Amino acid sequence: MLTKKEIYDVFLASPVASLIVLPDSPRFTIVEANDAYLTDTKSKLHDLAGKGLFEAFPQNPFEPEGTRTDKLISSFEQVLTTKKPHKLNTHQYDIPIRGTDRFETRYWNLNNIPVLNDTGSVRLIMHTVTDITKVVLLEQNEKESEKVKKKGRAQYRSLFVQNPLAVYSFDMNGKLLSANKSAAKMAECPVKDLLNRPFAPLIAPGSLKKVLYRSRKAILGEPQNFDAEIITTKGNRYLTNMTHLPMVVNGRIVGVYGILMNITERLIYERQLKTSLKEKEVLLTEVHHRVKNNLAIITSLLAMQADSVKDKQLQELLKISENRIRAMGMIHELLYNQEDFSKIAFGIYINKLLAYLSPGPEVSGPFVKTTVHAEDIFLDINTAIPCALILNELLTNAYKHAFKNRATGDVEIHISQSNHRYTLIVRDDGTGMFVQLNKKDITTLGLSLVHGLTRQIGGTIDIDSNQAGTTFTISFNGEPRVFA
Repeated sequence: MLTKKEIYDVFLASPVASLIVLPDSPRFTIVEANDAYLTDTKSKLHDLAGKGLFEAFPQNPFEPEGTRTDKLISSFEQVLTTKKPHKLNTHQYDIPIRGTDRFETRYWNLNNIPVLNDTGSVRLIMHTVTDITKVVLLEQNEKESEKVKKKGRAQYRSLFVQNPLAVYSFDMNGKLLSANKSAAKMAECPVKDLLNRPFAPLIAPGSLKKVLYRSRKAILGEPQNFDAEIITTKGNRYLTNMTHLPMVVNGRIVGVYGILMNITERLIYERQLKTSLKEKEVLLTEVHHRVKNNLAIITSLLAMQADSVKDKQLQELLKISENRIRAMGMIHELLYNQEDFSKIAFGIYINKLLAYLSPGPEVSGPFVKTTVHAEDIFLDINTAIPCALILNELLTNAYKHAFKNRATGDVEIHISQSNHRYTLIVRDDGTGMFVQLNKKDITTLGLSLVHGLTRQIGGTIDIDSNQAGTTFTISFNGEPRVFA
């Protein structure tokens, strides 16, 4: 038989957090606490000994009154009545942070065990606890995460099923994996008849080569938007606008997402409106509106795809594509909101682009001040879109790369016109990252796109880079469009 001292030593050394209290309900005076209990509750023995249990561990005032203490008192009372152990599983009881007026959220598995005397009465109650806070919080986080994912899946499903545009997907071999009701309606057959069948037979022979080429580009990670003719299962032909996007699963491209819009009626309508200038303006408004909405759908899908990808490099590539498409979409948005479709107020466009690209104070990293010096320059759409993409690339590179290990930075944008010659200058006072450019740098930093777009508008580019910063000067010809 163990002596009382040996039993006491076992109690103190037990890894199970334990407390001994008197059965003096409702006070339940604390008699002793072992080291495990003191460690788990971050207490000292003098914080507990001789105090009532709920004096040493008061109710968190920010919790509903009595909800935590009532269950614990009830458990103790049940032990006194039945003289048998009683358990409370996953019981939240916040503990005070000693020396402050704050509380720490804790979850416990509790066990109250009666110690009887010779007459069978409860002499003491041993109160043991197991801290399961980490487990409970992890489960709560997983449940919340699953709830968010479930909501996202439901929203995506609703967007897919209810979308008035035909939405579909096919694998690397061109076999249809999914299609919504709008796609089935356009194909003139039930949804089930579309699934697991080749995509190619629905394309008119004259458009098949183009569609296959554009689909391969999408599989390589390049979003595609183009017009093509389709043939329904009943033999009817329609002119459509198709958008093909890479379908990424677990960081790998496994197929193509497609969005298809019937533009047959629109094309017929366009021919009719050519006889009237006013009707032509209505048509152009519709065109820019639809293109703007199409590009908005593409950017939204790319953003959703980026959120679902764990590969940071792939996320960055999708974000770059999203920004490029958004830069073009802003041009169409400006055109849609003005009466004259022949020109773009490029100074207004620059400020609109900066509102999206420029890192704000809420973004970690250097604070970059961007200054715009723009005359009343107006560009036609064939020049404005390449210039918009050039500006998007140069600003993105400056914000991302020019100010490493810097707290602040300055970027200046100048655009001016002299006779028929335009000059666009983007200057930063960064670290001069473009001092030595090689072919790999140009590809990596998007400068290959800048060079290609500059050639497209018949321009020239000059790069001046040193330790004081980098300056890009792009000159190109155009119609003189300076307005007072």
